[in-house]
Formats: sequence, structure tokens, C-alpha cells
Amino acid sequence: KAKYNLKINNFLLKMHELNNEERNAYFYEINDNNFSEKRTGRDILVEFKNFLAGKDNLAFLSQVSGFKIKSLKDSFITKYSAGYFRGTNSDPYSLPKYKLQIILNLSPYWRFDYGGVLNFMSKDKTQLIQTPLFDFNTLIIAKTLVKGSIPYNVTSIPPKINKHKYFYNCYFG
Repeated sequence: KAKYNLKINNFLLKMHELNNEERNAYFYEINDNNFSEKRTGRDILVEFKNFLAGKDNLAFLSQVSGFKIKSLKDSFITKYSAGYFRGTNSDPYSLPKYKLQIILNLSPYWRFDYGGVLNFMSKDKTQLIQTPLFDFNTLIIAKTLVKGSIPYNVTSIPPKINKHKYFYNCYFG
């Protein structure tokens, strides 16, 4: 566990340093293990992704979740900016292929009143169930459902906010 925490903390420290230098060009949405050569900080993300897909991390996630986690199935960074609005959504990630999701907050200077707040909704999308407030350097580990994900929304971000909110999303199976 200490090795796991140290690896995440080192990754987040490097990310924090890039943010302090206002090198937000580091963050681009990625998917299906495709990386563009123009991205800065690629080596940091690749190192962290390799750690997440490594046998020590998969064993740790298996232990804490109760599932037999065999691999990192998908990972990507989501960027929320001024004017963002999408409404309630459900991801297509479900059992048996996807068993576990991790959402990591990569936004050290984000404030609650900027918007971009994650809300989990009831299955019929009529009621707010939970608003997990997790700061920079914290994450959520959630089990996926048999069919689809728990409906959620991310609150809108006012047009005059000149910062971005980033989440690193990982799906394991």
C-alpha cells in the first residue's frame, strides 16, 4: 500500500508542478492507449498508466474491491472548461468487462463555486443521491453495475472561469 501511495503522490506532484508552471498543454483527452507526440508530460502519464496496469496495482485493487481485477481496460483524462454543460449521463461501462472505476481529481486550484461538481443521480435520474467532494490528490474507487453506470452529471461551469478542471478516469476488468 505504501508503494501504491508513493507512486500516486509522485505522479500528482509532477502534475502539480506542471500546473504551477501553467503548462496546461500537458492535459489532453486520451483514449485507447493512443498518445500524440505533441503532448508535453507524456512520459509522466505513460509511467502512471503503466503503474495502474501493473500487477502490484491490480492485486491491490482486487484485494480492496473483492473482484479479480486482471487489467486496466480504459483510461482517459476529462477536461471541463468555461461554458461546459452536458446534463445527466450514464457511461457505457458495465459488468462483466468493466468491474471497477477510479476517478482521480487533477485540479489543485479548483474551487467548488467554479462548478464542475460531480453528482450521482438515482437510476431513474430524478433525484440527487450523492455529491462526493474530493479535492486535488484524492480519488473515488467505485464498482460498476451489471448494466451501465450510475447516472451522474457534472454541474455547469460559468463562462468567465478561466481555469480548467481535470479528472483522470480509469476502468478495470
